Amino acid sequence: MKLVDILARELSEWVAWGEKIVQDDDGYIVAFETDAELKCVDGDWKGPSCDPICVLDLADDYKTSIVTRAQWQAAVDALKAEKEFAPFDFSGPVLDYGPKEWTGEGLPPRGTKCEVQPWKEHEAPWVEVEFIASWLAPNGLTYSWVHTGYGWKEPQMFRFRPIRTPEQIEQEISYRAICQLMDDLDIPSAIAARAYDLGYRKFEIVEE
Repeated sequence: MKLVDILARELSEWVAWGEKIVQDDDGYIVAFETDAELKCVDGDWKGPSCDPICVLDLADDYKTSIVTRAQWQAAVDALKAEKEFAPFDFSGPVLDYGPKEWTGEGLPPRGTKCEVQPWKEHEAPWVEVEFIASWLAPNGLTYSWVHTGYGWKEPQMFRFRPIRTPEQIEQEISYRAICQLMDDLDIPSAIAARAYDLGYRKFEIVEE
């Protein structure tokens, strides 16, 4: 990678005293205060009034590259524009999208319409989305990108499940209702299920 691109990614701001920045062969980033001529001798840059800033990965062009503030700013602006254009920026391996016929096991294939729920929010509603991709972070966790009808959702850990059929939705509603009957009446599941089948429901009485 070129020195100007490394500086655009690693320097949050330009050094106040520096006119030019170079890199020695030991990785040190060095700022020179004046606009004097600089020369690289055996991997070590020579010039007046210099200060080391930090150590970064060695650039491919460290022996010849002299970066000015204007060049650094242009690279920073280009990097910002690139990130704004791209819906996501992979810095880790992209995971396999799973089998073509997704049954709910593993990751969905790209473009799959499915439902997601944030991993740590068990009470959060399931939201219908389109699966885009997943990324394995350096910490070992899997983060995914999805798209809703309102735009992209920020990368995070999701639970995935296929979009439920009307029968599955009805089954979930009945299961919750039966559990509620069990809690309210302190009765076994079999009796609660029988009561539900007979039409018993919990209603709230609203006084006008």
